[in-house]
Amino acid sequence: IDGASVAEKPIKSLGRWYDFSLSDREQVKALREDVAQAINKIDKSFLPGKLNLAYRNLSYMERLEGVMSKAIRRWFGVHHCLSSVALYGKWVLELPLTSVVEEFKCAKIGLELMLSGTKDPVVRLVPVRLKTGCKWNPQEAVVHARRALEHRDAVGQVQVGRVWLSAGDPIKLWSKAKLPERKKIVIGSSYEQEEETRWVIATSHGVQGRCLVWEHVEERKIGCRDLWAMDAGRIKFIIGATYDVLPTTQNLSRWVGTEPTCSLCSNIASLRHILSACKEKRTEVNSALHCGRNKVVSFVREGESVTFHTHGHGGMGSKWGEVQDWKLVADVGKQLQMPQCIAVMALRPDLYSEGSRVMYFIQLTIPFKDAMEDAVERKKFKYAELAAEVRERGWQCAIRSAE
Repeated sequence: IDGASVAEKPIKSLGRWYDFSLSDREQVKALREDVAQAINKIDKSFLPGKLNLAYRNLSYMERLEGVMSKAIRRWFGVHHCLSSVALYGKWVLELPLTSVVEEFKCAKIGLELMLSGTKDPVVRLVPVRLKTGCKWNPQEAVVHARRALEHRDAVGQVQVGRVWLSAGDPIKLWSKAKLPERKKIVIGSSYEQEEETRWVIATSHGVQGRCLVWEHVEERKIGCRDLWAMDAGRIKFIIGATYDVLPTTQNLSRWVGTEPTCSLCSNIASLRHILSACKEKRTEVNSALHCGRNKVVSFVREGESVTFHTHGHGGMGSKWGEVQDWKLVADVGKQLQMPQCIAVMALRPDLYSEGSRVMYFIQLTIPFKDAMEDAVERKKFKYAELAAEVRERGWQCAIRSAE
């Protein structure tokens, strides 16, 4: 680079600009200003939130995670108190976002492994130290990752949660991996360590970290296509309901100091209370269902045919397509009881066939995700005695729960 020309006008080389100072300090300052200007241009474009998110992959915007996290919260429409670990975490709800700090560390670790593992003697003799600041050192991170992998080889594959022995994919042993594979294993271990760090931070959050204790809840991964197809209000509700940052009465009491009680039943209006526990609201919903129960449904006209699909494979699941005299009963407008042909009891089935002597109890548990397994066991225990009596009478009985 010609020094005289640089003093007169900055020159761009290898993706960056060089001025007369030849310092990285001005580059960092210019990068921050470029990111702020780009975000302001996107905000002034009057595009919906999901269209704004299409620009999140720009390389110069990914270098400032704090600025981008703030902009992503605004584009999603969620409250600004939502933690950044909720945006980049890979647990109950996984969004198509990647932490810039995580990618930066893994890239530096990959560069450190490439320099330290090279076969060129000249490169090996040069003491190269990557500049990453004082908070984090890639050399120490590589040593820590290697020790963790050696310890994992000594321990072997372990079970997580309540899965059976040898469940899951077998782990790749560090001692038996070749040099290119070791690099991938170390980088993958770095990703796992960053995820564990986010997990520890999330467990310290009393409200937003409650989703970590949900058991038997199916994890949801939202891809870019799913995010593009969703409505903005639906995206806001999914994220807000998962991490409890919706503007409920209880949250508004924390944020602005309003009254935290429910306007219908005078209880604390938390997210769980609004979704599943308010008796007055459930009464209104039941009334709405009662009004719509007599709507005309699709029926088969004379001369037409209907194709039945059977999804069961053996057992009672195969009875769905074979039985033609199913009877569905529900407590809508009146209290139903067990048919006399089955047993004499106040409880009643939801779906049964008198000709094939098959019966199902379909029980709705809770529309919230706390203690889901306990609710399922409670419903099964409620009908266990009845199911045993029905089986003694020669009926096939099954208890199903719907969450």
